[in-house]
Amino acid sequence: MKKGILFAGIFAWLLASCSSVKVTYDRSVDFSRYRTFAYIKDPEVKKSGLPEKYLRIIVRASDRFIKSLGLRPDPRSPDLLVKIVPRFHKRVDVYPGPPYAGPARPAYEGTVALVFIDARTGKKVWEGRFPLLFQSRASLEAQLEKRLRELARKYPGAVTEDRPNE
Repeated sequence: MKKGILFAGIFAWLLASCSSVKVTYDRSVDFSRYRTFAYIKDPEVKKSGLPEKYLRIIVRASDRFIKSLGLRPDPRSPDLLVKIVPRFHKRVDVYPGPPYAGPARPAYEGTVALVFIDARTGKKVWEGRFPLLFQSRASLEAQLEKRLRELARKYPGAVTEDRPNE
């Protein structure tokens, strides 16, 4: 019995440590006091290595994610400033000879970071980061949905379907 509990505990720890999203946050901060947010315009986003159409998909999905945390947009007096940091490069895998011969399709590989900064203090209070590798809009949207759901579960004090009330 004790071995079974120990094994289950080790398995759960391994499963949690293999998560594809990484979250860091200031544990001394009361996240329940944050109600509103606004985006920080970052000119570096244009240098992300992604076409504009994919950047828009990431921004829209991130916006839905932030609102799902119970935050609402308020550009005039936000509690949190949000910075979206995508970093990608184009990758082309070439498969020589049959049966893989044909036009190579480029893929984009990189990471997206969402950074929350306390608007009053200017200090970073939360950051979620995750990898993406995609070749199409559909694969990008599917991966974003999965990764952002994982982030939501790791946001302190968040009420989600998976975490009713912690």
